[in-house]
Order: sequence, then structure tokens, then C-alpha cells
Amino acid sequence: MINLFRGLPLFSILFLCGLPLACSQGSATDPDDQDGDAGDADAGCDGDNQADDGGPEDGADPADDDWPVDPAGSGPCSFEIIQGVVASSIDGHDIPVEVFVPGGRPAPYPPVVISHGFQIDSTYYTTTAEHLASWCYLAVLCDYPAGTMPPTPHETIAQDIADTMTWLKNEQHASLDGQVDTELGALVGHSLGGKTSLMASLDDAALADAIIGLDPVDSADSSLLPYRIAELGVPTLLLGETFSGENGIAGQYCAPLDYNYHQIFLHAPESLPCLEVTFLRAQHMSWLDDSDCGLACMACVENEEADHAEVRRLSRRYMTAWLQRFLRQQAGMTSWLWGEGMQADVDSGAVVYDYK
Repeated sequence: MINLFRGLPLFSILFLCGLPLACSQGSATDPDDQDGDAGDADAGCDGDNQADDGGPEDGADPADDDWPVDPAGSGPCSFEIIQGVVASSIDGHDIPVEVFVPGGRPAPYPPVVISHGFQIDSTYYTTTAEHLASWCYLAVLCDYPAGTMPPTPHETIAQDIADTMTWLKNEQHASLDGQVDTELGALVGHSLGGKTSLMASLDDAALADAIIGLDPVDSADSSLLPYRIAELGVPTLLLGETFSGENGIAGQYCAPLDYNYHQIFLHAPESLPCLEVTFLRAQHMSWLDDSDCGLACMACVENEEADHAEVRRLSRRYMTAWLQRFLRQQAGMTSWLWGEGMQADVDSGAVVYDYK
């Protein structure tokens, strides 16, 4: 999960991820103009930015007209769960996976690989996988090995994520035959899993069509910031918080402000559809099904004002809207990303946002 500061003692390396607020109030301006181009719409805190999501014009009918209106709620698909093991292309080590295979709608389904944080079991993201599967995505919990002594190279973890996506698209499990959309796919990752998902996409631009980082974090021994992230070429959603960037044990922050989601947003290319959402009542572990996950979670100071359930509910809304927008080209989903739906969340005091 959280990134390691390589070379520091075990207690010190337990965590990384977070940063300052993107905007004080968020933007009420829709970055799409009528033809889906950047146009003259202002965005963000300073009103200078423009955003072009590259999709069809706003108001275009989705592929199906009976999707639920609010992507925070469950979608129309049922699902079943299968277990599998992916063999690492590096040294053959096992990468256990749990695959949530949708049903009730015609296959194939776009695969979404969900990567856990440092020292956090993949099962703590089960409700995220269940939600995405209900929206007819083939959601996969990828359980990559992440040892502490010596620390697993982040490049190895990124390759594990890539190997998992390749395994899925090659349908290397009998129950996946005909179920996987080999033309589309996305990566979702929390903390270290968010960083390594970004690395995997940078290593292979064809690996995924969208990326979602849940409080992703780089490290002092940087693999992304500041320069490599500027090569990112996939629509990217960054969900984060700042509490864990300034509250830590013995000065070791769970989500250091110098390496968190906001820095990734700042250095992402201007030409890229990139949305940053900052949760105002959260902490680094708010994205887990249970923020009291044992030793790893103890490394993060508890935010008494955090509303973990609301963070997860709104995150499901934004994640699903992002995937529907950029994988299924449902332009109406932009309301929840930078339109009236998002503005309602801003007005409630839950989040602020910015975009490129």
C-alpha cells in the first residue's frame, strides 16, 4: 500500500500519500463545450484552465438508456466471484487475483484492475470491486506481494499490475472465456497501488484507457515526480485528502504533501483530461472497507472528523462516472464530475475539485 522510503527503518517506512487542497470552492463550470472540445470554459481555482474530455458532446444518449441516474448507487448487473493466480513475467511469482464477473447484461465487460496499498490486504477493497461489477465492469482485486525487508521494487509491482491486465485480456481462466472486453480497460489503485498503477500505464500506454488513484503517493525516492508524470497519456481521476500529509507518528506522515495526489495533478500534462477531488473530511485509510485494518492503518493518525462511509460513497460515484464517461462514452456522466452533481457535493462541504 503506502510507498516506502527506501533505506529508512521499518517503523519509518510504513506510510506515504496526500497534500494541499486543490480549490477552496471548486468549479461550477462545465469543461465541455457543445462539440466536446475545450472551448472557452474556465476551470479550477484561478479560472485559467480549460478541459477537453475528448468524448462526444454533452447530452449525448448513453449506449443504454436504463443505467441508474446516480453512479453512487448499484448498477444493473449481477456478478459472481472466481479465484485465479497470475504468474509474474519477471520471475514467475504468484499474483493471486479475485475476479468479480458481471452477469445480467451481454458480455464482454471492460476489465478494471484494483490494486491495494502497502501492507493492506486486497479484501479491504471488496465493496469497491462489488460496486464496479454491479456497473458491469469485470473488477479484479490484484494481490501483489509487497514485502518490507527488503522492500519490493515498485517497478516489480507495476509489472504485476500489467501482468494481471494481460492475463485478463488473454482470458487465461476457463470462466473468463468471452467475458473480457479486450479493447478497453482501466486501473484503480490506493496509495502505493495508485502510484504503481500510474507507473504501469506509463510503461505501457496501451495497457489502460482510464486510471483512478485513491490517495496515490510517490516517495522521496521518486519514480514519478516531477518529470515522469508529465508523460501520462490516459484520462486520470485523482481522489485524495490532506489530513494525512500533516499528521503522522514521530513525524512520519502517511501521505506526505510533497509526494501526494495533488503533486501528481500539478505535474500531469495540461492536454490530459485530469480531475482532482479533495475530500475535506477524510484520512488516508478512508478508502478501505474498514479503516481500522491493523498495523498498517495504525501508522496513520485517525482523523476524528473523517466520514469514511461518505468518502467511499462519493468515491464510488466519481469512479463510476469516470469509467462510464471514458470507457463507455456516456457524456451525461459529466454532471457528477464537473457539473451540477459535483457542485452539489461541493456545496455540501464534502469536497473541492479542480481539473485540466
